Amino acid sequence: MMRHLPRVSVVLASLLLACDSGSDGGSSSSTGAQTSTSDASTAAETSADDTTGMSTSAQSTTSEGSTSLDPGSSGSSSSGGSSDGSTGSDSSGSQATPDCTTYCAQMADVCPMEGFHHEASCIDWCESPLATVPMGSFDDDAVDTIGCRMHWIAEAEAAAGPGARAEACANASASGGDTCGRWCDVYCRQGVAVCTADNPDYPPAGTTYFDDDPDMDAMEECMAACPGFGTDVLDGVSQVDQHFGYGDTVQCRLHHQQAAILEGAESSSAYNLHCGHGAIVPTELCTDQTSPNEINYCEFAIDFCPDLFEPGATTNDCRQQLQALISDGTYVPAGFPSFTDTDINTVGCLNYWIMTAPHDPNGCAFGNFDPAQWSTNGGEGRCVPPPPPPPF
Repeated sequence: MMRHLPRVSVVLASLLLACDSGSDGGSSSSTGAQTSTSDASTAAETSADDTTGMSTSAQSTTSEGSTSLDPGSSGSSSSGGSSDGSTGSDSSGSQATPDCTTYCAQMADVCPMEGFHHEASCIDWCESPLATVPMGSFDDDAVDTIGCRMHWIAEAEAAAGPGARAEACANASASGGDTCGRWCDVYCRQGVAVCTADNPDYPPAGTTYFDDDPDMDAMEECMAACPGFGTDVLDGVSQVDQHFGYGDTVQCRLHHQQAAILEGAESSSAYNLHCGHGAIVPTELCTDQTSPNEINYCEFAIDFCPDLFEPGATTNDCRQQLQALISDGTYVPAGFPSFTDTDINTVGCLNYWIMTAPHDPNGCAFGNFDPAQWSTNGGEGRCVPPPPPPPF
């Protein structure tokens, strides 16, 4: 079941790509989100301030007594330095211009659910020459710039409640939350620059290049195609929480574009593969027919939950163990909607919980695949078989 959800954003988590293991099964990079529109072209034309009603003044105090973060300050975890090594600050100590180092540090501190899991990946994305992100200014609140995203980090810090904070963090994310650039603005800025005829495996069979139409340039062609992409996610699945790139949405395509940017042409297999997933007519993952799989589970589990395994265990070790449990019926494969499962022994349930591990301390325990650690056996694992039917 699909539903319209509050406007939230897409972001990338860690880039422990399943495609690096030679499979199209998915990646533990993050993108995707909840949104309010049924396609990428429809969005409220109100300003970002009108949407949230949150204060934009630096050092303002919310009803809960919290203090907002000045978008021009470095934040509690930021070095305050710019990507070129300069401080980017004026004599008062307030940062003069947006920069990647400060943006990424603030995201990790204020909006960890929406940020890149592994802060270095955020900086790599922000500073990548493949698809340059405009720096802009701290006055930006509704354009595709780093300044706009830092503006919304400050709004998140000042937010009076979790809903407002989540929406502001969504806007601050790499994909802009349909506020710091509309979905199609960000999708086409990235796609036209990265996924071109110079990328040998893009596009996949049956699709066209962004610059295939002789009557339009690449950007015009992309902007003409993008409004037809969906923006709804599965009922009960927040891609903000899940950090996955599945489903026939613009968010999924953004996820894989960002994965391609992080991989770069040096990692040609993953780079090319992700451009295919993010294409106008996508391959495999950005469809509503993709099923949860053990590859994606193991990429997250090995990276974020190493204590679930013997020391030195690899992704392949995890896959072999989980495949054995699937083969003997302990876990059940299921279709795309099973990504919403939270309390039944499906591969989708395991994926649901393990993808929360980068930002939720319960994610590893709830997503433990070891049956001995199921909640029904005295552990905390949530993905357990249903109780037997009552006797007649």
